[in-house]
Amino acid sequence: MRSKGKGVATSSSQPPSKKSKPSKFASASSRDFHPERNISFETQHDLDYFRTLQHFVATNRLHHLGFGFHPFNDKLVRDFYLSLPEYTTKDHKELVFVFKGKRIVLSPSVIESILDLPQSTDEDITSFAEFSIPISISSFMGQAYIDPNALTPKIMSGKLKHVYRVFWLWVRYNILPSTQKSEIPLEGCRLLSAMIEGHSPIPYGTIMYDALIKCALGKSSSRLFFPCLIMRICKFYKVKEADVDHTHPITSTIAPGLILHSLSHCPRDVHVPPPPPTHEAPPILDARSEE
Repeated sequence: MRSKGKGVATSSSQPPSKKSKPSKFASASSRDFHPERNISFETQHDLDYFRTLQHFVATNRLHHLGFGFHPFNDKLVRDFYLSLPEYTTKDHKELVFVFKGKRIVLSPSVIESILDLPQSTDEDITSFAEFSIPISISSFMGQAYIDPNALTPKIMSGKLKHVYRVFWLWVRYNILPSTQKSEIPLEGCRLLSAMIEGHSPIPYGTIMYDALIKCALGKSSSRLFFPCLIMRICKFYKVKEADVDHTHPITSTIAPGLILHSLSHCPRDVHVPPPPPTHEAPPILDARSEE
């Protein structure tokens, strides 16, 4: 005779609770960083390509895209990405959310204000788009390759004229981040063309904002971009960081030695574009002067 068991679960038990949907930004807790790099103009060097970059940064008021990048708070940057609103898409051009008790407004104009960049207008964005759209992979190769006849399926940095290669070394860390060392995306080519051909103005805030959102959504890289920019945003909104949080150092610098090493692996560039005409330029800032 079968005895009746006690405490046996039956089908009338309560249904299991629904698991909360993970955040679309959850991967930020484990992704590595692709941090910005300081440019070192402290030593004089007769490298024409480097002086062209130096002149470009000075005359276009881009000091905060080249200098003053300090160690960043690992956890604070990750938490910032994790706190972005769930409604975020690449089409949102302004995000408003609360982070560590502070109301944060994130937009292209906010980035430009924090970095003291020229403020872009809708007309500037339209003008840049009209300049960029006609630039194709093949047309960029004809313009930027040392040998314009050496066409490749993708745009390879090792085949670029030196001035384009030097500018890309800066751009791929501080403006339009890319973890690809040898391959350049089309949007990077369009930005390089605008810089070197002298198209102005360039909507840097919009370019960086779009890159940050694509990174947050996991659409562009397995790494986290702009940690130093995020630290500046947190400082602007007076977000406090815990003393116990881990600080991530900025270990690499864009300097003549690094550029010479980069250029040593590509063919000799037979044409060196001269620096743009000299105007009254603001002084070059050093990372130590931004305290």
